[in-house]
Amino acid sequence: MTQKITMHQPVTSLTAVRYDVKSPAVKESWLGSHLSKFRKLYRITRDHRGVYRGASDSAKSFLLRYSTSHTQVARALRWLKLISLRVDGVPSRVYLRPPGSDFLVLREIFELGEYFPARKWDLPSDAKILDLGGNIGLATLFFTTIAPEAQFLIVEPDQENCQLIERNCRRLLEQDRMRIVQGFAAAEDGVAGLDRRWRRSWAYHKVDTIDAEHEPVTCFGIEHLLNIAGFNRVNLLKCDVEGSEQEIFRNCSTWINRVDHMIVESHHPAFSAQELYRMLRECGWNFEITEERPGDTHSVSFLRRI
Repeated sequence: MTQKITMHQPVTSLTAVRYDVKSPAVKESWLGSHLSKFRKLYRITRDHRGVYRGASDSAKSFLLRYSTSHTQVARALRWLKLISLRVDGVPSRVYLRPPGSDFLVLREIFELGEYFPARKWDLPSDAKILDLGGNIGLATLFFTTIAPEAQFLIVEPDQENCQLIERNCRRLLEQDRMRIVQGFAAAEDGVAGLDRRWRRSWAYHKVDTIDAEHEPVTCFGIEHLLNIAGFNRVNLLKCDVEGSEQEIFRNCSTWINRVDHMIVESHHPAFSAQELYRMLRECGWNFEITEERPGDTHSVSFLRRI
């Protein structure tokens, strides 16, 4: 039976607060507002302290959390290139760029449990995992807590994100259990433009235009990626490609039956979960929906082949 859970939405905008310094009443209101926000974020941090391995890691998470909604804190952190945290279940340190969106991704995955439903699947410990839209490697690190000997192919178009994947997943690279492909996952090989208008590392997406504002990036078809990885079967395919999922699954019949489980993020309104299900059925993939998490801008579907 499909279980629907409403996704938590991260803070995605910063609001600058202005007040008249000559008005004590307004100044008190501003201070009260910030104290209220401080207490709220402190409670959230306290509630999720079990996610982190030490008090210092929890304190860093509070600082990063505060920077996502407080412009002054965000500015103060800009001089730091990286902040490292120790996350429970992850052997090595996790590196994040302050005060950007990296912490919001960590919060979605490890605090809010975006991929927790995958724990219900009986994945082999040495699962073959194809991660389309790898960002900075946090989903890959989470999947190692489910399949500790897994092998990965991770696809990410942004060079700086790929460099951070290398740092976060160094242990997997040293053990020869992961390959990184810098490029777009696509329906077929080619070249496309990288759109960075949203300025968040998790929201870079593929466009047809290549010009001064859209740098060229190589596109890799899924069959090509499977050949690079050397995967005859894929135990888990995770797809978070910021709007390109429709292109990937429209004509997937040549490779889809090599996949056992999928986690797919469908971005509204261009592509809905129902449209994804229709395409998969038309391409001959028989599946069950083990969980669906709808949200305002996207939904996440957990699918198992039957």
